[in-house]
Amino acid sequence: MARNRNDYTIRENKQTQRSQENLWDVSCGGKVLVTSQLKERAQDIANELNKNPYYFDFLTYQNKGSVRKTQKV
Repeated sequence: MARNRNDYTIRENKQTQRSQENLWDVSCGGKVLVTSQLKERAQDIANELNKNPYYFDFLTYQNKGSVRKTQKV
C-alpha cells in the first residue's frame, strides 16, 4: 500500500491584483501548483496529489486519448 503524504496543502489566495475573491491555491513546498475557485475542489486536488504525486501526468495522458485498454476481450 502506498504511503499517504501531506506534502500538498491548500491556502487562501491573497494576491491583491486579482479582482475575484475566494480563490484557493494548492501548493507544495511554498510553490503554487493550481489555483481554484472552490475550496472543496482545491482540497480534492490536494488529496489526489497526496495519494499520487503523478496525478496530473495521468490526467494529461488520459486527455490526449492515448490511454489503451489493457484488458483482453
